[in-house]
Amino acid sequence: MMRRCFSSRRGRWRNGGGDEENALVDSEFGKKTMNKVNALLAAHREKSYGPRIPSAKETMRFQKAMAKKQERKLSPAYLAQPIFRPGSPARELFGNKTMLDYEDKVPETVFPGTIHVISTLEEEMMLRPTLEAMKIVGVDCEMKPNMFRSFASGPIALVQLASHDVSILYRVRWDGTWNPTLTFPGLSHVMAASNVVKVGHGCDLDFKGMQQCGLATNITSTVDTLPVASKVGCLKPNLRAMGMVWRSVQVSKAMQTSDWEAAVLSPEQVQYAATDAWLARQVMLGLMQFEPARQFLAPRNYSPDASSLVTDRQAILDALLSAASEEQ
Repeated sequence: MMRRCFSSRRGRWRNGGGDEENALVDSEFGKKTMNKVNALLAAHREKSYGPRIPSAKETMRFQKAMAKKQERKLSPAYLAQPIFRPGSPARELFGNKTMLDYEDKVPETVFPGTIHVISTLEEEMMLRPTLEAMKIVGVDCEMKPNMFRSFASGPIALVQLASHDVSILYRVRWDGTWNPTLTFPGLSHVMAASNVVKVGHGCDLDFKGMQQCGLATNITSTVDTLPVASKVGCLKPNLRAMGMVWRSVQVSKAMQTSDWEAAVLSPEQVQYAATDAWLARQVMLGLMQFEPARQFLAPRNYSPDASSLVTDRQAILDALLSAASEEQ
């Protein structure tokens, strides 16, 4: 007669120990782990089969969440919070300010220059002289709003470049399509040129996303306004607030969560996209005019075969100071 082997797993279930596995899944750690796994699976499915179309219920839920977030940011309690850290250089410069000192008191503005929207190599070729003239460039990327995933960012739909008087918007994905073989040599050249300073706001994911989709393999001489503003003492270092503090201009963020993969971008989307890239540039120039902020400037390269640290930091600082002086 065959003897049945003892199973420790079966024994745990008989003794009521099976709840241990459920407890692990139901724990806070287990829930976070499952969320990450689901996000990775969703990202893989999207990469293989394309993004799924949200249902009407999901879209409505997302819009309500965004409206609630915006409402919170405009609430009196939120606006009355201090925006500078006590004892910080920014607090010493501006005093004990809140957003109430800026909201409705700072004029709203948009990008003041010419905007080009392009999607083909031929269109970029016509703008090569404009690209080659850029020396301090604001850079930003837009993605289709992420309604489903918490840990992975969506694919880039639009890349924005902006100097002081001209902006070029590169459409990468639209109407649910993407050509993985499409390249823009002019864009790639600007991103790789060490003598062109690229300015972004919280731009790490943008530059890495450009590398992942093949738009720019080598990205050099980048600077980020977000860590500089944080270290100088800004407690709310979002780009809109920084524009009001450091440049005395206010921009609308109404188009931030619009559909950047739409077949045709609206005039409001085009204006917003150009303004967002331009404002990052202008905020950095404003920060560099404040001497305590200069020590926090940390240029970075995104290069597959080189160090991420930039050796010629002083040259980048000099270029920013020169542009700030010329454009005053």
